[in-house]
Amino acid sequence: MGKEYIGNILDLFEKLDNVAIIHGCNCQNIMGKGLAKTLKDKYPLIWSKYRTYHNIGSFEIVGVGLNKYIINAYTQINLGKSKERKDGDSSYMRCVAIGNIFKELHNYISPDTTLLIPRIGSGLAGGNWEEIKQVILDNLKHENYIFVTLKE
Repeated sequence: MGKEYIGNILDLFEKLDNVAIIHGCNCQNIMGKGLAKTLKDKYPLIWSKYRTYHNIGSFEIVGVGLNKYIINAYTQINLGKSKERKDGDSSYMRCVAIGNIFKELHNYISPDTTLLIPRIGSGLAGGNWEEIKQVILDNLKHENYIFVTLKE
């Protein structure tokens, strides 16, 4: 069953075995701020993988150590807060992408893997966390997960 954790996601990631962090990415080849930048700086391999494949609603799992994984989840086309644009990068489209990612994720990670879920789409992306969290819960089939909130 799911849990809640308040603290640094990297500290938790390093303490656990068989663990994955899923984080939201844009589709613009930029990991310049927030958790994406922190992960890119600490685990450069996720950047090289990121630069080779990305479509909104897709994801890739990158091994960064023994039973340690980072999941680049392509949750938005552009950087920053969603705007109603002609390219379809709206709040609604981002929620659809997040739902699709979490719906498919269980096919690619072991049930024993602890999935660490930060507040995807609600920080720099500006989405409503309660709405996004409900989309995740409605689509997540993986039972071993922890929602992580950064301690302020």
